[in-house]
Amino acid sequence: MPFLRSTTIDTIMSKPAFVDYDANLIEVTKKLLQTKKGCVFVTRVGKLIGIITDRDIQRLILRDAGIISPDITAKEFMVKPVVKIFRSASIEEADQLMHDEKVNRLAIIDKVNPDKVIGFVDYNTTHAEIVTKFAKSLIERRKYFDG
Repeated sequence: MPFLRSTTIDTIMSKPAFVDYDANLIEVTKKLLQTKKGCVFVTRVGKLIGIITDRDIQRLILRDAGIISPDITAKEFMVKPVVKIFRSASIEEADQLMHDEKVNRLAIIDKVNPDKVIGFVDYNTTHAEIVTKFAKSLIERRKYFDG
């Protein structure tokens, strides 16, 4: 049994949520609360242009001392570019990419249509999966030593 068999990222991805780049702060916040995803992807005419996380909204509030116009639009406070990974990548590759790019979420795309986000994954999910795989591997290996 190979140590930590590679699993593709699409096995643990979550369904993405989207908002239009003209969506205001209230619409973005509602979408975040309704979907409970922690992030929404910002699109313009169906094309991915940014990402907004719950932390981005917290930073916006702190930056502006809580005095924010509810009319501020997604395009004004989204983070770009969005870091993407192909669905065929391994969980370990996704974890490493998040570490290298210093992000907590990745957009998952398909090679057939790389402009379309088909899912996303976050650091906690990938890290938990890696730890679980490691623990299962140790349990499997233990039987060889316990006689």
